[in-house]
Amino acid sequence: MSTVLVIDNDPMVLHTFERGFEDQGIIVQTARGGASGIEAFRKSPEAYLGVLVDFDMPEMKGDEVVRRLKEMNPDTRVIMVSGYDDPEIIRVCIEAGADQFIVKKTDVDNVVHEAMNTLACICTPEMNEGERTDFHAAKIKRILNMAGRSRSLAGVADLVEKYSTYSSTVLIQGESGSGKEGVARAIHANSGRKGKFVAINCGAIPKDLLESEMFGHERGSFTGATTHKIGQFEEAKNGTIFLDEIGDMPLELQVKLLRTLQEKTIQPVGGKPKKIDFRVVTATNKDLKAAVLKGQFRGDLLYRIKVMTIEIPPLRERPEDIEPLVLHFIRKLESETGQRRKISDAAMRKIKAQQWPGNVRGLETTLERAFALSK
Repeated sequence: MSTVLVIDNDPMVLHTFERGFEDQGIIVQTARGGASGIEAFRKSPEAYLGVLVDFDMPEMKGDEVVRRLKEMNPDTRVIMVSGYDDPEIIRVCIEAGADQFIVKKTDVDNVVHEAMNTLACICTPEMNEGERTDFHAAKIKRILNMAGRSRSLAGVADLVEKYSTYSSTVLIQGESGSGKEGVARAIHANSGRKGKFVAINCGAIPKDLLESEMFGHERGSFTGATTHKIGQFEEAKNGTIFLDEIGDMPLELQVKLLRTLQEKTIQPVGGKPKKIDFRVVTATNKDLKAAVLKGQFRGDLLYRIKVMTIEIPPLRERPEDIEPLVLHFIRKLESETGQRRKISDAAMRKIKAQQWPGNVRGLETTLERAFALSK
């Protein structure tokens, strides 16, 4: 496939993209507006290497176009192009199914280059099952630095790759042990941010100490504050701060976090406000919408932290990942201990047959125990 469909209501933009892609040896079909683009796609939904869609079109917004295209062919690579670098627009487009979001403010050569990079990383319908599995495994390793080969985990990798280039907050949801911190680290690693990755477990730190741990304090600001302390937000300057189990954060501290997110300013206990550049990634295993209804979590804070969302499926819903995880953990233990182990086919079958309520963490601890007890 060497044809790209470009949907935009501006004929000058269409002409510019047409020239840019043809310079790369790509045939371009154009459509003026969402309705005509959808109609062109409907005639041959398997014919295109990918589709570029403008967001701000008068008759139909780009996110609706993306949704309609994905309904006809879920495997089509759709790239949203917009003149607006707005986190809410980005979120809407990604949730509609866009595989990439490119800001049109950059010159057309850069837009074409970014689009070509996205289109090159494509799992095509012509691939056989083995090729698809290898493609997914390579993507999971490259983006998440994890072992796995399921389509669902490759989908998580896709979202991480898309979200990493923005500074918006990300909410990661998933059961305990499913790998939320690993995904948060992958967002940071793929972001290009120069600062540290700093993690805080909001449920593991006593309520009275959490504010000081997050924002720091000045000497003498409270009983026992004998020295100046830099908080974790300041430690994450120019980097990423990961707030794990954010559903356990006390309500009174949620107010301060909301102000921090709104103003990109931290205020140490007993100190003056400071402007800090950071990106916030949060995670929870709780239903935060239900917590809002019960008065246990602030609705305005939930709105702030879920600009972009990632749902990690539990291990029981992606059994294809069990075998590569088992082999990965065995290799890791061999490297740590200097001992060699081999797993029998019968043991692997038994492991793959389990539901793993503890998810990846539960699988890892079971293998550590089996490794230590076996010969």
